[in-house]
Amino acid sequence: MAVRYEPQSRIAVITLDRPDALNTFDRAMHVELHDAWTAFRDDAALAVAIVTGAGDRAFSAGADVRGWGQPDESSRPHPHGPGRHLWETRFDWDLQGGLEVWKPTICAVNGYCIGEGLTLALACDIRIASERATFQFPEVQIGVPTIAGAIRAPRVVGLGAALELLLVGDRVDAARAYDMGLVNRVVPHEELMAEAMRWAERLARNAPQAMAATKEVAVRSQAMPFTEALRMGEAMRRLAGSTEDAREGVRAFREKREPKYTGM
Repeated sequence: MAVRYEPQSRIAVITLDRPDALNTFDRAMHVELHDAWTAFRDDAALAVAIVTGAGDRAFSAGADVRGWGQPDESSRPHPHGPGRHLWETRFDWDLQGGLEVWKPTICAVNGYCIGEGLTLALACDIRIASERATFQFPEVQIGVPTIAGAIRAPRVVGLGAALELLLVGDRVDAARAYDMGLVNRVVPHEELMAEAMRWAERLARNAPQAMAATKEVAVRSQAMPFTEALRMGEAMRRLAGSTEDAREGVRAFREKREPKYTGM
């Protein structure tokens, strides 16, 4: 297995599990990661996901270049996976490629975060880095463009910092990543997963429908004029406000107690 998927109460922990290959992406990892994200997305009992890498060296060092140009006969076929015709659109394939998951996602970066690994980190909502983490888009140095990363990076760190990452192609350490706004926190390496779990547990206390609506408005509105974004957001507010969770939130506030949200 290239990916471990471990639901723990209301939190799913997704681990890229090819440590001997620095958790680089091959076809099997793509297939299994797609299945993990969709399982998390569709499970009403789960509120938050943490994605990290196995081992102490890497979150993910990007694509497994050893397999470039080689058919992977060992991987099971998948109707939407990599390897289909070049001009077919498949941007819903995985999180970094556009799969829509409106629940909160946390990336716990435990080492090298390179190329497609960095694109996956950028696709998450919150990034927590070990002090050992390093970040890089090296594609221009080997003669190929960065596409999904070039779309995502400016939305997270702004155009200037994004172009530093994308066009220079050198590694940046965790401290510089924090200064750029690329990561939300930098922690000692041995505290990384505990910190990620603290964030996840805090997020899991919030109303799922309200978080999903807020996240979707935040993401979609970036490509919309303000008036249209506001109208979309107000419509979603009305929908979320009609849920049982919204009523429970008001009751809990009035009764000065912790709300018990169900996602309904």
